[in-house]
Amino acid sequence: NVPFIQRSTTYQKGGAGGSAAIVGEAEVTRDPKLGDVNLGMSYQLLREGPRNPDIVWNLSLTGPSGEHPYGVPTVDVPTNDPDDTEGVMQVPSELPTGSGVWTASTGASFVRTLDPAIIFANIAYSYTRQESFSDIQSVEENQPGDVDLGDTWQFGVGIAFAFNDRLSMNMSYSQALTSVSKTRNKGEDWIDIVGSKSNAATLGVGVTYAMTKHLAMVTSMGAGLTADAPDVTFSVKFPYMF
Repeated sequence: NVPFIQRSTTYQKGGAGGSAAIVGEAEVTRDPKLGDVNLGMSYQLLREGPRNPDIVWNLSLTGPSGEHPYGVPTVDVPTNDPDDTEGVMQVPSELPTGSGVWTASTGASFVRTLDPAIIFANIAYSYTRQESFSDIQSVEENQPGDVDLGDTWQFGVGIAFAFNDRLSMNMSYSQALTSVSKTRNKGEDWIDIVGSKSNAATLGVGVTYAMTKHLAMVTSMGAGLTADAPDVTFSVKFPYMF
């Protein structure tokens, strides 16, 4: 998987004294750039039988080929509030396209046919390697240090129904639990990043349509069930089987 990522983020600043009125706003965009490249493989450990499901072992490795978010300088954007003593809001000069760390993941998928339905489940663990950077702060002077993004446990369950030999629909639930991230300036102790520990749960619905014998269209939509999950996600894929 070789992703190219285009990003756009809007930053806002409230009025003096915590006023809800927005006195400053700036949009930071990023043209398509290379993200973190991922290489994965799957191996079927066991074929489905009368008493057992399909069991597939999954393994993947993600490299820090994208631009990491550490040490990114900030720029000042003027506000329109006369009571704002600073008169500016600070936003990053550019948006990252990668995590900056190596990540290794392994897990297993289970599939069981209960005609006309198929039930499936999966579990996975992701390990992120601690990395060192020449600068981990946005201040002017470089602040070398280490970053540990924490590890993640993922699991999910779902069911799929085949309406005919070309059209099917699936529903799924997935959850990812990520431990707290930490940073450490050179020569100092580790510091937990407040709010970095996350619990992202998503409810998904998808439709798969076999366009030809080799080409399919796979659509999916997910709704976030927890604060750490995206509100809405949507994707369309066209897998081709040779």
